[in-house]
Amino acid sequence: MDHSTHIIDPDGEVIIVLQNANSPFAHPPEDDVPEDAPPEDAPPEDASPEDDAPGDGIVEVQPCERMDEGEFRIQVSAKHMMFASSFFKRCLTGAWKESEAYQQKGLVEVTAEGWDSEALLIIIRAIHCQYSLIPKKVTLDMLAKIAAIADYYDCKDVLYIFTDIWFSSLDKNVTASSQDLELWLWVSWFFKHPTQFKEASSTAMSWSEDLIDVRGLPIPNQIIGKIRYWNK
Repeated sequence: MDHSTHIIDPDGEVIIVLQNANSPFAHPPEDDVPEDAPPEDAPPEDASPEDDAPGDGIVEVQPCERMDEGEFRIQVSAKHMMFASSFFKRCLTGAWKESEAYQQKGLVEVTAEGWDSEALLIIIRAIHCQYSLIPKKVTLDMLAKIAAIADYYDCKDVLYIFTDIWFSSLDKNVTASSQDLELWLWVSWFFKHPTQFKEASSTAMSWSEDLIDVRGLPIPNQIIGKIRYWNK
């Protein structure tokens, strides 16, 4: 197997093929970007030729750059995945093409799209009870990514023992001046932290004037409606 493969279970029957790993997450809509804004990779206007010269510093390569070079593959146990995730149970036992391949060959590839590779690995390791490999601290952005994946695959229960640990390490100061507000709304609702959700929702309503943009996060519309009602 190539360098982009993580072997969670060497006898695993399922290969999760993550394509377009580390895609942008919960970014503002394109309409929010000023028309005269320079491209993200454009040099600053006051940059000099010397700024482009190689230096003595070490440039850190972000995971998304490495993952863009090819597919990210994870070998996992079918039984573990089906037990923890209703998505995988349907995928491997229902009327899906993956189910037919699994039943006939005993080995199947399941495609995933755009997820953060680190967040996906955290969830899969939790599903396989590899707790020593799961970080005790995560950023709010990472926690939101973990929640989005757990929501999609319906496997939140495997994260139960880590949720309070992760929340305790986060800065609980909710502000309306950054994307953190939307992320706090999402993670506090998904992981059922009512105090933090109330604070985030109250801040969102006072800042947004009755319009909450959740940046594509999977917060149900009825929840947004309740936020408006509670804060009237």
